[in-house]
Amino acid sequence: MKQKKELRKRILVVHLTPSEYADLREKFTSTTYRVFSDYIRGLLHREPIIKKYRNQSLDQFELTAIGIKQQLEALRHSFSARVQQLRSLHPGTISQETLEFLLAAEFELRDNITAIKATLVNIYELCSQKQNPSAK
Repeated sequence: MKQKKELRKRILVVHLTPSEYADLREKFTSTTYRVFSDYIRGLLHREPIIKKYRNQSLDQFELTAIGIKQQLEALRHSFSARVQQLRSLHPGTISQETLEFLLAAEFELRDNITAIKATLVNIYELCSQKQNPSAK
């Protein structure tokens, strides 16, 4: 549950050396905080700092895999819509051979998309197991 946002009216200025600032930024990147000022507020209030323990490359792969999955789904829907349009044409407008070829191509496309999705899931599961061997 999110807290109600409070208007922040006060500014705190702290002078740091470049190395101190760089050290703070480096520590911030290894936490779950999304905003640097929230991280600093957490330090000031002595809140527990939660560090990232997940593999960032795995997180990046997951985003990429989701994008691939969405593109494959869009391709499948587009292809299916075109085949439906061809099915609705009057007989004789398109040859039966062409329609059968497109239906076979649609079936093959669906199989390939399913195989690619399964492969992406397997890759994700393997990477997750390597990252956290105790989780099964």
